[in-house]
Amino acid sequence: MERKRILGYEKETGANFKVFPNEFLNLAYCNTVWIDYVLTTRNIGNMNNSSSSKDKDYAGLVKALKVAKEYLVEREKEEAALISQYADITDVKEWQVIILSEWKIQAKVRYITDYQAKRFARFLNG
Repeated sequence: MERKRILGYEKETGANFKVFPNEFLNLAYCNTVWIDYVLTTRNIGNMNNSSSSKDKDYAGLVKALKVAKEYLVEREKEEAALISQYADITDVKEWQVIILSEWKIQAKVRYITDYQAKRFARFLNG
């Protein structure tokens, strides 16, 4: 908590909302193909909200999933640019799912940096 002076009174300030662990999407290992799958099939797995209807749960998630997908599209462009310096990924369809996401999970890599791009290229080249 941060203390601020508001209207002449010193007051503790903080966030006006709380995010619970089951209310956010961890995008570290996610990719656009997985998001497209959820949007297409409406299969949201075991995500539980307070509402009882699966359609209401899905409808509530669509906006968040689309924002997540926008972020992931940009991230995948950056990752592809880094990785392309060290390996040819143009031949592999859905490379971000088949290879990169699985590798990131196994190697416990959350962000692709230049160093991680080199590691991934070594992995691809065997």
